[in-house]
Amino acid sequence: MMRLTDSYPGVTVIMPDEQILPGLKSHYEESNDKLATHRERYSKIAEDKVHFERSHSNILKGATGLKGSALIVGIGNATDIPFNELAKQFDKVTVVEIDPKSIGRALRSLDKDLLKKITVVVADLTGCMASLAKEVELLKNSTQTAGAFLKGLMMTLPTLKPKTLAVFGEQQFDYVVSHLVLTQLGTIPLEWVVQATKHLSSTEPASEVPTAPLLTFVRELQCQHIRDLHSWAKISAKVYVADTCANYACIRPEPQALPILYETSPSTVASAVHDTANHLFKLKETSRPWAYYNCPPAHESGARGTAYSVQGYLYER
Repeated sequence: MMRLTDSYPGVTVIMPDEQILPGLKSHYEESNDKLATHRERYSKIAEDKVHFERSHSNILKGATGLKGSALIVGIGNATDIPFNELAKQFDKVTVVEIDPKSIGRALRSLDKDLLKKITVVVADLTGCMASLAKEVELLKNSTQTAGAFLKGLMMTLPTLKPKTLAVFGEQQFDYVVSHLVLTQLGTIPLEWVVQATKHLSSTEPASEVPTAPLLTFVRELQCQHIRDLHSWAKISAKVYVADTCANYACIRPEPQALPILYETSPSTVASAVHDTANHLFKLKETSRPWAYYNCPPAHESGARGTAYSVQGYLYER
């Protein structure tokens, strides 16, 4: 943490006490590293230009006429967020990100005279990743097969409840931005779970293990995120949320194989998230969808990765 304050004088850094296991923290860092590498490699490809332009224009459009304070959650590397423009417009900008290294990349995009406006909160948005990591480590050490591990995970997930980030207390903001965060609340930690259990034997088929608790867990993470955005927004605030249209994370167990991660669109998760948002907010505007290419699984091979449809939603309290 000293590196952020030393390299970027004027920035306020807050780090809650919660400790996440090094393996999971490293996975967040590796995911952001891959995204940064992918963006550098493909920055001149037409589809990426469209993604950057649409992302920036929609976020700035949502901020029209606003002043005071802004909150950007899950800012990552800030490659598709108009960080500099928002810092110019608002008196104070608070960003939340679990990976300090990616925050450093984001801060490098700012004009130096804007650094004094920035507060960085290095924290887990869900409030339960530390507990998930501990439970996964316990299961790794107490099971020998993929099926047994997955069965134990499904029994554990209902006990893990997302929690609101306590660091803000009663503080609220004039503009709140959550850009491509919802899906990642599930995908990134579950990718780590899969990688962390590669050593397990596949002699016991994992396909026979019901995975409904996993969808419930992802749904709870995402619905709690929407509720948090609402609690952090002032009565007069606007809230911008953009994500890949109903693409949510799930583990697919395959016969005689380790469980692998894939992305699906279970309507139960999608409808629950939208219902939560529509219950709490007034939908002011919906953007036209656009294409987004995620980081390829093997970005060094030159593969483009998977294309998703992104849509932005501008809400009022």
